[in-house]
Amino acid sequence: MNDYFTLYAVNKSIEEIEYLKIYDRWGSLVFQNDHFISDTPELGWNGIFQGVNVSPGVFVFTAIVHYLDGSSERISGDITVLK
Repeated sequence: MNDYFTLYAVNKSIEEIEYLKIYDRWGSLVFQNDHFISDTPELGWNGIFQGVNVSPGVFVFTAIVHYLDGSSERISGDITVLK
């Protein structure tokens, strides 16, 4: 359960996620996916960086989301990885 982190449409229909970037606490980019659809876990981050499961900790994400109504939004937040 919860093997992937991705973005889900809740209040608005998402046309495309322009990018989803995830950084570790030192600011290193550990994941990036560009131009993909929401609600598809396998297109998100699985907690692996350079072929190895990351250590438990807090990671920061940023994304740009384009909605079907033509609007766009930059969102950000944090993810806590547990073992």
